[in-house]
Amino acid sequence: MAKVLITGGAGYIGSLLTGALLASGHEVTVVDSLMFGGESLLPYFSHPNFRFHKADVSVEALDDHLAGVNTVFHLAAIVGFPACQQVGEAVAFRYNTEATQRAFEASERAGVGRFIFASTYSNYGISPDGEPVTEESPLHPQSLYARTKIAAEEWLLERGRTSRCAPVLPRFATLFGISPRTRFDLIVNQFTLGSFRIECGYPQDMGVTTSSRSCRNAGGPIGAGSPRALSLAPSGAPRPRGSTSAPGRSHMGHRVGTARGVRAWTP
Repeated sequence: MAKVLITGGAGYIGSLLTGALLASGHEVTVVDSLMFGGESLLPYFSHPNFRFHKADVSVEALDDHLAGVNTVFHLAAIVGFPACQQVGEAVAFRYNTEATQRAFEASERAGVGRFIFASTYSNYGISPDGEPVTEESPLHPQSLYARTKIAAEEWLLERGRTSRCAPVLPRFATLFGISPRTRFDLIVNQFTLGSFRIECGYPQDMGVTTSSRSCRNAGGPIGAGSPRALSLAPSGAPRPRGSTSAPGRSHMGHRVGTARGVRAWTP
């Protein structure tokens, strides 16, 4: 059993990851400012291995919550190009870059072994030759969001050279599907109102397990959402089923048809 801390644990990925880790027998502490509410965490409060602390990691220290923690999942961020543009460059860098630095430094002081930082495939920007990218591909950021994440990655990789705390940098692909806090502002969730064909990742595939076997790529970026990505398949979580052309209903009650080759969700 591992002791895990998740920043931003009330969000789209974090709320699902919290349940998955609890179901696997781990102790989970969530730190979140609840900027977008905390209803997604309510089912976990009765679990004996769950702890919650309301805090803004961009200004408040994590040290008091890290005693005995093995792994930190740092998910707290201003996520996406529109959100970063709305808050402005200074605020975006404070939450996405500076808060990451603060969280990693606190993890080092507490003796945490692994720091998993939620980065983004947006870092790649536009591929110059139009070919698929890998973890070794050059980065061509096209947005403020990507620039904040790249700055955090570069700092972590440099700091990680001499640190006992190993930074792991999964670059999440586009997510879709349900979680305790489903987001309908994500483009693929919007596209479910019509037929579409796209390659994406499910939110429960974005959490990286706390086992050393699954994290042997520690110390560098990981393309999460590709066949090579590390994945976490939570017990009891919704799983994708086979392709179908049969119509169904979206999570907002709209009748939709799913094109052949698109995976649907089974509750």
